[in-house]
Amino acid sequence: MWRDKRIAPARAAAALLLAILLLTGISPRALAAPPEELVPREEQQLRFERWYEEMEDLVELFRRWSAVNGVYDGKGYVTTNGKPFKLSVGNECYIGGVTANMKKAGLIDYTVAGGWSCNGFARFALATLYNNSRFWRPEMTENVYTMSLFSRVSDVRAFFRSADARVGDMVAILGYTDFDGDGVKDEYFHYMIYIRETGEGLLVLDGNFDHDNAAQIHMVPWEFLMSREWVYLYHVSDQDYYSIDKTEDEPKEPEAAAAASAWQFLPK
Repeated sequence: MWRDKRIAPARAAAALLLAILLLTGISPRALAAPPEELVPREEQQLRFERWYEEMEDLVELFRRWSAVNGVYDGKGYVTTNGKPFKLSVGNECYIGGVTANMKKAGLIDYTVAGGWSCNGFARFALATLYNNSRFWRPEMTENVYTMSLFSRVSDVRAFFRSADARVGDMVAILGYTDFDGDGVKDEYFHYMIYIRETGEGLLVLDGNFDHDNAAQIHMVPWEFLMSREWVYLYHVSDQDYYSIDKTEDEPKEPEAAAAASAWQFLPK
């Protein structure tokens, strides 16, 4: 077969360039990408790091609140006395009472009204993360996915992507459960703060997922999500969302390194 003698040197040069790039840790794709395509990716990672740190701080805040009340089981409870509470509604888990008591203890300098259990915790998280207590469903953009017998995980993942889910959004899932054992299924909402979508499910910040009113960052499996009837995604305006970004002059906290690795290695 006839072969152009110029091809062999060209291939050798290409192979040498690829070897150099691999040794230096530079991705050939990154080298080819225009600078304007690289900046959003970097900004996205930095924003993830910032949100992740602040959400970890929220969980730690409730651990300190429980410790103030003599609870040292590794969890932090969103309750008026910092102790586990097994119900979804009650004075013990009303966020107005919880934040009022935490303010008296000197842990926070503000209160948040409205909501019990996961609802109350989501209100508190939104108010704290955005530094604005007015954010709730009526003030946020709502996206809805309705489950059917034919819904697949890929469909729900496509919904989150088409709705432009981003860290700091609120997710609500609606299902029906017979709470009081009377044979009638009651409407059941669970509220969560979205962190990231993965192959396993959604990484979220929420309260009361384990029915003890604890705040935690954890994975909600796709199987659990698919067992509900409706999925809602809420986000604030772009102006409100981007107003919380840190300036480049602010020093990074040590925790940012751990958050960065979590961002890099979470499966898509």
